[in-house]
Amino acid sequence: MPNTLAHIGIQTLVTKSICRTADFKWIAVGCILPDIPWIMQRIAAGLIPGTALIDLRLYAIIQASLFFSLILAGAVSLLARDSGKIFLLLAGNSLLHLLLDALQIKWANGVHLLAPFSWQLTGFQLFWPEQLPSYLMTGLGLIVLILFSIKDGLTPVYFKITRNRLIPAALVLGLYFLTPLLFFHGPLKADNHFIATITDTDHRKGRKVAFDRGRYDPATQTIRIFSGEELVVSGLPMTQKSTISLQGIFKGNNTVQALTWHVHNPLRALSSKVGLSGILLLWIVALLKKRCTLSRAL
Repeated sequence: MPNTLAHIGIQTLVTKSICRTADFKWIAVGCILPDIPWIMQRIAAGLIPGTALIDLRLYAIIQASLFFSLILAGAVSLLARDSGKIFLLLAGNSLLHLLLDALQIKWANGVHLLAPFSWQLTGFQLFWPEQLPSYLMTGLGLIVLILFSIKDGLTPVYFKITRNRLIPAALVLGLYFLTPLLFFHGPLKADNHFIATITDTDHRKGRKVAFDRGRYDPATQTIRIFSGEELVVSGLPMTQKSTISLQGIFKGNNTVQALTWHVHNPLRALSSKVGLSGILLLWIVALLKKRCTLSRAL
């Protein structure tokens, strides 16, 4: 998927072309809504020892779908004074975010536009994060982040924190966090991210598999995947530790024959950190400058 800066660049220009008065601060929130589950997954895996990483991945897959992104958009927009307009802005940017994600090549990944009715992944597979289109979008995003933070940074934001808003928002947020537990069978049956293949350890010999951004160690000739498992990889002529995407076939229960691979660089992760930090700083400045008005009347 494109990094956060790339999303900021494209989504801001598209949104502003449709509605020139749209506040960049809200556009920025819409740029990251579908990524919230993946951010929470990283935090949970790092802070909670013994986390069931497969279940955590399934949970994030479900929450990152368009359907659940719209639920989260609904919960957030209920706290805004102009909740209808903010919901449309967040919902539209959630859809645009997922469509942009689908443009990049991710062999073991994709987006869910029709879940929970279909758990088949959508991916147009046009370019890698390390190719020119991604670099251009990233540069555009950095420029847009700076310019529109200055232009819209102090535009007033009006929240409506009342009982009639808080209770529905809490209920909708509860749906966002609890309902995914009912849908684990969907992405598992569809073998999203090859989870069904990976977990069937006794019968995966001879089956095709792909991994997105695994950590390869040439010293042990192993790749560490999202489940925490380390698999032996044959046919991979690499001499340095690298983050790679890999397509292969299980030659044994714990051995994968590499068919093709792609080496990633750290720019995507760095650009996402810059984008997320910029969005956080944008909202902090708005709060400190008292540009966020709260209505607390009950």
